[in-house]
Amino acid sequence: ALRSVLLAAIMSFEEGRCFYVEEGQSHLNADGTGFLNKYFEPIGLQKDHPFVLKAYAENRIQLRDWLDFWNTLEQRKAFSTRVSIPSLDYHNMEGHFLKRIMMRRLWRPLPAVRDSTCKALESHDLGKTFISFSVRRGDKTLENFAFTQLSDYIYKAEQLIAIKYNGQAPPIFVATDDCTVMPTFREMRPDWRFESECPQDQQREDSRGFVINDMYSWSTDQTSQHFRKFFVELFALATSDLYIGVAYTNVAWWAFFMRPKRGDFHLLDKSDKIDDAGLFDNW
Repeated sequence: ALRSVLLAAIMSFEEGRCFYVEEGQSHLNADGTGFLNKYFEPIGLQKDHPFVLKAYAENRIQLRDWLDFWNTLEQRKAFSTRVSIPSLDYHNMEGHFLKRIMMRRLWRPLPAVRDSTCKALESHDLGKTFISFSVRRGDKTLENFAFTQLSDYIYKAEQLIAIKYNGQAPPIFVATDDCTVMPTFREMRPDWRFESECPQDQQREDSRGFVINDMYSWSTDQTSQHFRKFFVELFALATSDLYIGVAYTNVAWWAFFMRPKRGDFHLLDKSDKIDDAGLFDNW
């Protein structure tokens, strides 16, 4: 997961280590050409860098498990934890603030990816004020997640629209792996404007959401189209005025730290006993 790359990079700086990202077992590397180098400026050292080759020759490579930086709140740099990285001149920095800074340092889409993504998002003519929905379905059924009802998105949006927009709904961008939700949203609120990157042929009832193992059988064009859609959706989630989504997807974690501030981030699958911050403070 992308969050593992970020947390592992932070740990490497804390320990004074060089690092590289091994993509050999990644689902995102289904075509074998590498995901990160295809879409991002270099993150860490390349596998053929002399330092990496020398470390391999001397048996000094340490593969890190994601639990190495996730078991405790301190390891995952949760909200209100304090972190110091002297080599970066970071001293007693708050955990979430650190992750936002490091994300901007490390996660830099290639210029062509960034420009095409921004142009695609601009084509939706959302303006400066819009709401984003993040709807994750697909293979989450295999992980025994109960999908949040689409009506819950509408109900939450209505509450916030009444408070923040004087009852006038701004455009709503729907980021989803299951395009069949689009007709349903439009039927629920025909006077609201819903936008998405969903092709029309994927909005049929017999279509299914994203299943990660399907990636191994995709063509190069299918893979490119998938990630093009993914980046547009992620940029929309990061720049929207209000975010409404669920916590059971890594996209929520990533979008949260891309956003410039903590507020206006609403999760529908949390316990009624805690507020939104009570959940994402532990991220």
